[in-house]
Amino acid sequence: MASAVIGVVLLIAAGPATAKPKLTIADASAAEGGALAFKISLKPKSNKKVKVNYATADGTAGSADYEPVSGTLKFKAKKTKAEILVPSSQDSLDEPEETLSVTLSKPKGAKITVADATGTILDDDAPAGGGSGDDTPPGNGLPTPVPAPPPTVSFGPAVSASEGNPADPSTVGPPVLLSAPSASQVSVSFSVSGGTATQPADLTAATGTVVFPPGQTAATIDLGIVRDYVAETDETVELLLSNPVNATLGNAAGSLTVVNDDAVAGDLVITELMPNPQDLDDDDGEWVELLNVINQPINLSGLQVRSGASGLCTVTGTIPPRAYFVASPNPQIADSTCGAGGLSLTNLGTTVSVRPPDLVQVDSMTYSGSTAGSSLSLDPDFLTAAGNDEANFCLGVGTYGPGTDQGTPGVANAQCP
Repeated sequence: MASAVIGVVLLIAAGPATAKPKLTIADASAAEGGALAFKISLKPKSNKKVKVNYATADGTAGSADYEPVSGTLKFKAKKTKAEILVPSSQDSLDEPEETLSVTLSKPKGAKITVADATGTILDDDAPAGGGSGDDTPPGNGLPTPVPAPPPTVSFGPAVSASEGNPADPSTVGPPVLLSAPSASQVSVSFSVSGGTATQPADLTAATGTVVFPPGQTAATIDLGIVRDYVAETDETVELLLSNPVNATLGNAAGSLTVVNDDAVAGDLVITELMPNPQDLDDDDGEWVELLNVINQPINLSGLQVRSGASGLCTVTGTIPPRAYFVASPNPQIADSTCGAGGLSLTNLGTTVSVRPPDLVQVDSMTYSGSTAGSSLSLDPDFLTAAGNDEANFCLGVGTYGPGTDQGTPGVANAQCP
């Protein structure tokens, strides 16, 4: 009888798969200059090594506010905690709290359940000498930062400025200063509160607003000082600051002295002129030389050099004390150019005058004839408005320019024979 083999098959049920541990990251904060410590937890602990990548990203904070970091965080077997440190930068700006983020990615041996955390950089800029506030350490062990007060806005020292050109009023005024830079835009109103200067005769702006962009600590006031061509004493402008935004008021009173720099009769003297150039056409070669005979600069802007009934050359610029100035259509000769034919100095003689528009002349000189190729040059013994009569002029000597014309435009004249 054949024997039978009976097999027994044992079925062993497989147990549940081992779950991967979970990775989480927590928010962090630190005062400026400190390190933000982001806590990473692994639960439950693992008998194997666990790795995860991390990287920072900007929020309202940028690379100027913290040091970006990235890399791979490693947990040794059975370790459950780790830390990512992000250094922050110290600055002196009064600013709101700023944020950045840290993100976990590409784990090995674990899975991520909280991938993102926010880091907050706390502003700790306090006034010089400290401040008040609760310094009790919060839950993260860091001192509570003392909020910085807003900066103070004040006028700087009193200043002086010359009168401007009516076509382009000067932008002048005492400086307006912030005690510290601010991360916010700061503004303050100003108004003229007194002084001897008046609006609109002496200045075009009596009120206005000064704006400081973030980080800026100095600004100027646009008063629009007007040149009036009137010989007068120096004038004053008194100013007040008010209604500051994102700042507090410090020294709210400021002042400006407007220095009169208008030429009056006798300040400028016509010392030399070229009515009959030989090397160039009249339109290019004519010129008139002026001398400032006083010990302060003279603002020429808008002043006119006239010859006869038709010649008109409006000049711009400033003559330093005791210095010469040449008006001509030719830029190679002139300190201030006028259009071709603007002087129209006749060969047979005319009267040349210097004056503000429609006002009393500063100086004049009349000549009765000319010599081709030679200037008419005032003897240096007669450098006054009363002394520059034709009898004290002679033919200029000294070659200038590329040709043979004689004269000394822009420099002292030679003695007459």
